[in-house]
This record gives sequence, structure tokens and C-alpha cells, in this order.
Amino acid sequence: MRQLINDNVLFGHLSSNLNGDLLVQTGGFLPETERNELIQANGKRRQLDLPSAGPMELLPGGGGLVVPSYDGINLMPLANKGGTSSRFQATVSSVPSAPHQDEPC
Repeated sequence: MRQLINDNVLFGHLSSNLNGDLLVQTGGFLPETERNELIQANGKRRQLDLPSAGPMELLPGGGGLVVPSYDGINLMPLANKGGTSSRFQATVSSVPSAPHQDEPC
């Protein structure tokens, strides 16, 4: 067994896909200590600068993730622009939350 992170955390959430990638989402004891790291199947680690309102999930087929927001969920394809960057660029496609009972469908 191998330790994924060295810091103390208040919570941790893991998500994987069929490609063998692992998303590690952690939050520390202090404000703004949230971290989102993608560990690719080839062992490369990438920091993701994505705000989230809850646990994120990698898409099963790879290439993107589902990010909860306060207005619903966002589908975010991951694209490594330039090939040498350690950051992923994400494009957002919002999916609105379900209507409330008093709102017409």
C-alpha cells in the first residue's frame, strides 16, 4: 500500500475511471486547503484548480469529470493543452438542477 498524500486532511474523496486514472479530492482543517489531484494511469500527477460544491466524479470512459455546483452539476472535459503543462484546462457545460415542486417542468 502506498500513501497518496502527506498532509493531514479532514475529508478525502476518491474517484477512478476505466482508464486507471484516480482523482483524489481532499480538504484540510483550515479554510482554502482543498486539493484536487488527478493521478493518471501512467503515474503522472496533475493538480486541478476546480471549485466544487461537493465530491467530484471522473467519467467512467475517461476524458472528463462531473463537478457539483450550487446551481446543479458541470460536465468538464479535461484537455492537456500544450503537452508540457502540469495543469489541465477544463471547459464547463452546465446541467441545471431539477426544478422545485412549485416550478413548472
